[in-house]
Amino acid sequence: MAQIDFRKKINWHRRYRSPQGVKTEHEILRIFESDRGRIINSPAIRRLQQKTQVFPLERNAAVRTRLTHSMEVQQVGRYIAKEILSRLKELKLLEAYGLDELTGPFESIVEMSCLMHDIGNPPFGHFGEAAINDWFRQRLHPEDAESQPLTDDRCSVAALRLRDGEEPLNELRRKIRQDLCHFEGNAQGIRLVHTLMRMNLTWAQVGGILKYTRPAWWRGETPETHHYLMKSRVIIFLKKPILPGCVKNLIGALQSFSINVDYGSCRRHLLLCGRP
Repeated sequence: MAQIDFRKKINWHRRYRSPQGVKTEHEILRIFESDRGRIINSPAIRRLQQKTQVFPLERNAAVRTRLTHSMEVQQVGRYIAKEILSRLKELKLLEAYGLDELTGPFESIVEMSCLMHDIGNPPFGHFGEAAINDWFRQRLHPEDAESQPLTDDRCSVAALRLRDGEEPLNELRRKIRQDLCHFEGNAQGIRLVHTLMRMNLTWAQVGGILKYTRPAWWRGETPETHHYLMKSRVIIFLKKPILPGCVKNLIGALQSFSINVDYGSCRRHLLLCGRP
C-alpha cells in the first residue's frame, strides 16, 4: 500500500444528518454530487460576481470578477486532478492509493475547492482584510488584554472588556478579541460554509479549502515538522471545533497550485493587452 490511502482521506461524512453505513462507489459519488449542488447554488458563489479581481476599478466593460477568476481556477484544478488520475492509472497505482473507486469524488472535491477558494474574501482583497483588522484594533485594543491592568483596558465593547474575578471568561474574551483583529478570508470562507450558511458539506470538501491549522491566538512554538500547516495565524474562533474532521492533504495543495496558475495566466493576458 502507498503512503497515502485516499479511502481514509476522502471523508464523505457530514456534521449533520451524515450518511450511515458502508457506501458503494456510486453512492459515494452521489454524496459529493450533492456537495456540488449546494456549492454552485449557494449565495456565497453568486456574490463573487460583485467583487472585482486583480484591478478594483476596471476600464474594460468585460470586468474580471472574483467569480470569473474562481471559474478559471476551477477549470485548472479539474485539469490537474484529471492529469494526476490519468498518470496514476498508467502506472497502475490507482488501487495502491485507494483511488480506484474514488476518481469521481477526487476530481469533484478538487474542482469545488477551487471554486470556493475566494468566498470568504472581503471586497478589495487583502486591503479589505487590513481595513477590517484596523477597524477592530481601534475599538478592541487586543494588546490591552495581554499586558495592561484590567482597569486600563480600553476595549469599547463592554461584553469583551476584562473583569476582576472572571478569569475563565477573560481568557475567552482575549481569544475573541485576537480573533476579530486577525480577520482573514480563508477562515471566513470556512465560517461561511460551515456555520453561517450551514451548507453541511462533507468533511473532505470542507477540508479542501482549509489552509491553516493555527488559531489567531496561538502563542506556542511552531513545530519543526509540518510547520507549513501553521504558517499563518488566521483561523476564526468558530473554525476550531471542525478541525478534527478536516485533514490537510493533497487536495488543498492542488487548489493553491491552481490559483497560482490562474494568476500567472491573468498577468500574461494583461501584459498582452497592454495593461501595467
